[in-house]
Amino acid sequence: MGLIDMKKDIVSCAKGTPVDPLNVLSIATTGSGSLEDALATAGNVFNQRVDAFLDVERALLRGSPQITDAEKENEGNIRSYVQGLRDWVAGFVNWLYETERYFGEKGSEVRAFGWIFVPVS
Repeated sequence: MGLIDMKKDIVSCAKGTPVDPLNVLSIATTGSGSLEDALATAGNVFNQRVDAFLDVERALLRGSPQITDAEKENEGNIRSYVQGLRDWVAGFVNWLYETERYFGEKGSEVRAFGWIFVPVS
C-alpha cells in the first residue's frame, strides 16, 4: 500500500470508525481487534514507508561516483522525478487538512495539534 492510500485511510477515521472492508484500519482491526491498536500499527507502518522513501530518494540522488556523461544527463530527470513524487505526497497531505471532507472546518487545528480524534460509533 502506498503512502497516499495509507494516509487517506488513517485520516478517514476522523469521520468515524472505518466500515470499508478495504480500509487499512479495517484490515488491521481483524488482526488486533482494537481500532486503537490498528491506528498505532498503521501510523508505524506509514512512518516506516516514509523512511524507506527517503532512503531510496537519498540513494538515487547520491548517484554513482563513476557516472558517465549519459548518466549525468539523466541525473536531472531523476531529480525532477523524485521531487515530483515528494511534491505529490506533500500536496496530498496538505489537501487532507485543507478540504473539509475529513476534518470539517477543523483541519488547521488537527494539523497543528497532530492528532486525529476518532468519534466512537
